[in-house]
Amino acid sequence: MRTAVKSATKCAIWISAILLGCLFLLMVIDLFLRNVFLVFIPGVFDFTQILLSLIIFMALAYAHEKKQVVFDAIYNIFPQTLKWVFSLISSIFVLAIGIIIGRSLVQFAIVNLDQAQTLTLRIPLAPITLLGAVGILLFCFSVVGDLIFIIKDRGVLRYDSN
Repeated sequence: MRTAVKSATKCAIWISAILLGCLFLLMVIDLFLRNVFLVFIPGVFDFTQILLSLIIFMALAYAHEKKQVVFDAIYNIFPQTLKWVFSLISSIFVLAIGIIIGRSLVQFAIVNLDQAQTLTLRIPLAPITLLGAVGILLFCFSVVGDLIFIIKDRGVLRYDSN
């Protein structure tokens, strides 16, 4: 399961990186057109909102998989048993938050299947919301992998410096 999640999160970070490049390109072109030719691209705000939400949700799973977002200021002074308890509790807490966010995204997409649209371009939000839910699902799979490691091997997470 861990290798499948790692492959999926690697794919997600590539998608996120491509979307980030598209966002930068869109912003540079829009600013250039506004300042040089006094012309603007309609819907830039819509595309910015869409791309930022996808970038964040897709990159979240990869960041968790690589242990890039950690709170280790106090963690490193804990004894090994307390580190294990802290790892277990924090992983369960983070998984619960991920499930709540994912469930909310799916519910929003289902309830607003045909109604919710962006302001300017009238792009439907349901498919975009479901793509965000896929990013959260990958994040939850990554956390479940950590929980399996913590419970099965009685180990602490990889950001342990000892």
